[in-house]
Amino acid sequence: MPDKVIIYDAVEEWDKINESIYSAKNKLDSAKTTVDYQAIGVICREIIILLAKEVYNKEIKISADGKMIGKNDAKRQLESYVDSLNDNFKSGNLVKFIKSTITYANELTHKDNAEEEHAKICFYATSALVNIISSIERKY
Repeated sequence: MPDKVIIYDAVEEWDKINESIYSAKNKLDSAKTTVDYQAIGVICREIIILLAKEVYNKEIKISADGKMIGKNDAKRQLESYVDSLNDNFKSGNLVKFIKSTITYANELTHKDNAEEEHAKICFYATSALVNIISSIERKY
């Protein structure tokens, strides 16, 4: 059975993110080898970094754990973003989802026995993360 079309609803101004999501989907549709599946992880990591850069308040230099937030530290940038939300959207579960998505993309990138299902999970989780943040951004 073919995959259903992904409904992707990113903020229109997020051109690089939009292009990268479609690139990842095209790569996923044609992937056949472990290296192809690992490449999905690389693209998803880059999507997460692009997403973090879009929503991160660069004036916040120190994360909640007391560490410096680096220019490509998507995990801490997105955690900082969630911390800045009003109480309706602050959620430990959202932070867990962000961390899990980043971890999965990192693991897939280095997974010696990566398979199609691993790449699909990574792509779908990354797409969901973009859609969640996009939905919050539309609200505010």
